[in-house]
Amino acid sequence: MKNKTKWLTLLLRKGGYLLVALLQTAVLFAGDGNNSGKQDQTRQEGIQIKGQVTSADDGMPLPGVSVLLKGSAIGTVTDLDGHYEIEVPDEQSVLVFTYIGFAQAEEVVGSRTTVDIAMREDVQQLENVVVTALGIKREEKKLGYSVQRIDGEDVQKVKTVDVATALTGKVAGLWIQNSTEFDQAPDIRLRGGSSNPLLVVDGIPYGNMSLREIASDDIESMDVLKGATASALYGSRGSGGAIIITTKSGGNGISVNSNNMMFAGYLALPKVQHSYSAGIGGEYNSIDYVWGNKLDAGVMREQWNPETKQMEEMELTSRGRNNFKNFLEPGFIANNNISFARSGDIGSIRTSLTHVYNKGQYPNLRLNRLNANVVGKLKLGDDFELQGNVGYNRSTAPQTTGAGYGDQGFIYQILMWTGPEYDLKKYRDYWVVPDQQQNWHYKAWYDNPYLIAYEKLNGVERNMTNINLTSTYKPFSGAKITARVGYDFYSDETTRRTLPGLIPPVGGTPTVCLAKTRARGIA
Repeated sequence: MKNKTKWLTLLLRKGGYLLVALLQTAVLFAGDGNNSGKQDQTRQEGIQIKGQVTSADDGMPLPGVSVLLKGSAIGTVTDLDGHYEIEVPDEQSVLVFTYIGFAQAEEVVGSRTTVDIAMREDVQQLENVVVTALGIKREEKKLGYSVQRIDGEDVQKVKTVDVATALTGKVAGLWIQNSTEFDQAPDIRLRGGSSNPLLVVDGIPYGNMSLREIASDDIESMDVLKGATASALYGSRGSGGAIIITTKSGGNGISVNSNNMMFAGYLALPKVQHSYSAGIGGEYNSIDYVWGNKLDAGVMREQWNPETKQMEEMELTSRGRNNFKNFLEPGFIANNNISFARSGDIGSIRTSLTHVYNKGQYPNLRLNRLNANVVGKLKLGDDFELQGNVGYNRSTAPQTTGAGYGDQGFIYQILMWTGPEYDLKKYRDYWVVPDQQQNWHYKAWYDNPYLIAYEKLNGVERNMTNINLTSTYKPFSGAKITARVGYDFYSDETTRRTLPGLIPPVGGTPTVCLAKTRARGIA
């Protein structure tokens, strides 16, 4: 029984890591939001608990395990090595450990500061048919390695910009790290792997393609081969495992699919002060820091007026306490697909066109992606068959930055290093003299955020073409010879533009540039 159910044990063992982490984070932020602005002055110092969660079966660490303080919303999740840290109020506290595919466990803290736990699996018997590295369909229980199948419908229910993101919580042992920057492919790791898994489409391993170049509506199924043993056919390229995608082909009729998803804003934002102006030592200035005069106290200072675009004597007030919220724009993803398929006695054809539009929550942050795909099959008698696939993907984004630490990080700039004495909405008209002087009050490091968004560009244009051809010949009953050939070609162009009138980086000199970088490759 144990061997027969081994695949599901592996499937459930690490499945849902990022999903559990995301849900747990949402719970934590929700709990913090309910107590915003309130401090318990009588709160006692808690006990810091740390430990590691492993599998009782083989002692391997379990990432993504939910660790909750029983009876509260306080919790955390284990990291990639199964480690966790959490603060509890007293020795009577009970920690609750939950993980998909494992029985829930509880531990009383007691006098311990290190609480390690081995969780036991809780699975049922299941069978499945998967595609191996050779493209052969076999029952998973007959394989000597771990393979997991995901149906195309599973990644089409909620369509994201990148198919990799849609795999979150669907593959056991799959770790996905999304970038904070716009239009950046997520980092993917299968358990035990040190590199991204190899992408194999219709039996062809591709060196340049990623999951974002494949439309979710074109996917029939995905088989995840875990570890070097499963993907040994591909040599060192498959050391991190492989994701084998079978695309749709054949059928009859026309299909139209549309999916839209809205973004309501950030789950939580850093709490910042709204009581003091920019400056230092209790005195206002527009050079640096945010420890100036007390706001809303009738203090008059010479300040920049963004409407008259000149210095004027004005009262220091907290008119910009909602600057970041007002700077954000509604974000959404629109994913539309139309496909045509036709099948007959001698073959079949399927064409598909997908358009993805992703509007980020910062101004001028938008992505347009077009994906076209044609799959055809031709039967030449009873023993010979040809199948071909041609795909083209084009994506453009005029601006891709806006996160992180630096002069183009909007959260860092607006929330942390500019005071609340200015109203950012009035700076939408960001030029005093076009391409020479910006409409902005801050003189140390950061530029007008609207100018950064629309003028200080880091744009990208990506083009990817993939072609493959598969021929199959049956010399006699029970034998089949298959030959495959394919390649992918990419042509990328990045644009970086810096205009006159911008503030140079700290310790740097003003720079003006318009640089275009092109990169091409074939595999």
